[in-house]
Amino acid sequence: MELQYKQKFKPDLVFIDYIGLMVSKNKTNKDSNSYDNYKKIATEVRALSQEMKIPIVSAYQLNRDGARKGSKTTTEDIADSMGIANICDFMCGVFEDETLMANNELGFTILKTRYSNNNRKQFKMRNEKEYMRLSDLNDFHYKSEMDKLIEEIS
Repeated sequence: MELQYKQKFKPDLVFIDYIGLMVSKNKTNKDSNSYDNYKKIATEVRALSQEMKIPIVSAYQLNRDGARKGSKTTTEDIADSMGIANICDFMCGVFEDETLMANNELGFTILKTRYSNNNRKQFKMRNEKEYMRLSDLNDFHYKSEMDKLIEEIS
């Protein structure tokens, strides 16, 4: 928010590298557990998103079992705390297997959405690792799976 006031800059989108490294602005009780701490942080991030009217995207680690599941990952597979899954509006798992790797693709599973009934829907995107770029698998003349999802959510 300071950037918006001081430098008249408002981002269209914010990426948080790893929400697990963040600290709540509110004091935490020394006896509180990781669920409460991460839930508090996720609540603050969500409030900022709503206040600024922008999406905030963050990566989060899976536990060992979830990492082995690939496309069958669920919200229960989040490492450290379900507090984040309980607060977020949209959660998407990213996976890769040998076939996807051979085709330079990544798979995505919608783990949670408050905007439609598309939970567990899967889609793929082109993965151009040398350029660190994800792109639509389809021709630009056709609507991508992500475009269709955005339309359904809106």
